[in-house]
Amino acid sequence: AQAVQARIDSALPNRRNVIVSSSHDGKRHVVASGNAVQPAQYFIFDREHDRVVKFAESRPDVDAGKMAVPKSVTIQARDGLALHGYLTAPLERDGRAMPLVVFPHGGPWVRDTAHWDSWVQLFASRGWAVLQVNFRGSSGYGEDFLRAGFQRWGLDMQDDITDALRWTIQQGIADANRICIVGASYGGYSALMGAVKTPDLYQCAISIAGVTDLRRLVDERRFFFRGEVMADAHIGRWWSDRDRLKETSPVTHAKELRTPLLIMHGVSDVVVPVGHSREMADALKGAGVPNYRYIELPQGDHWLSRETDRIQVFQEMEAFLKAHLD
Repeated sequence: AQAVQARIDSALPNRRNVIVSSSHDGKRHVVASGNAVQPAQYFIFDREHDRVVKFAESRPDVDAGKMAVPKSVTIQARDGLALHGYLTAPLERDGRAMPLVVFPHGGPWVRDTAHWDSWVQLFASRGWAVLQVNFRGSSGYGEDFLRAGFQRWGLDMQDDITDALRWTIQQGIADANRICIVGASYGGYSALMGAVKTPDLYQCAISIAGVTDLRRLVDERRFFFRGEVMADAHIGRWWSDRDRLKETSPVTHAKELRTPLLIMHGVSDVVVPVGHSREMADALKGAGVPNYRYIELPQGDHWLSRETDRIQVFQEMEAFLKAHLD
């Protein structure tokens, strides 16, 4: 397997090459190949004849030469923990005092990598820099780093994102008066908590399929964490940790929110049920908060699997961000 991978990587250098299917005799392989600026292209690797032939592209209209390139960055959190992430600057910007989208990943145990990301490229193509940080609790940095995020939702994990953002301001990279935070799933939770904890940092926040009530999430653990043990370890116990869970739930702080908000959620989401965003919208309405908009996607799922849902979300995000970043 190592020999096959080495031959593929030699034929398709500077890319992430993944074998996604193989013939029964192991002589031919389907390879998905791409990188930060090139969406996946599909090749047949003929091992017997030692040749690679492209046969399909996932996004044939994307011009890789016009895509923004993420730059790897390392930032120190307030407690000294080293955080790794990526900063993507638009092609037409000089890298100074840029409008910035803070884009925390989902999971929360997923991690950002320097591979093609349609969300990042959308933001960058509109002239906005993008900050991604692998906060504590992200995978890929060892067991200790992963466990450092256990039961730290809205606490150290949120502070890591704040510290990374403050670093971009101190370095003169971000324009402190033009910063928004955008996220989906856990990232949506983080966007709302950013507006709760550090409202002065953000001109707007967008939550897509975001968690809003941690006590509710613990109840729904069968969807999100695949069982009680995982939910208790990652988030906490509904009863014994109820005070912390309540305090670190965005819905608890609805009346305090003044940052303009865009909240979107698919009705068919079985990972984070739409009730989270409905509850948040109701709390905002009940508190008389004026600067929010709530949109439901009648057939949308957690992953925006339908193209129509993806287009709607991107269009709504673009219009909202333009209003606050441009």
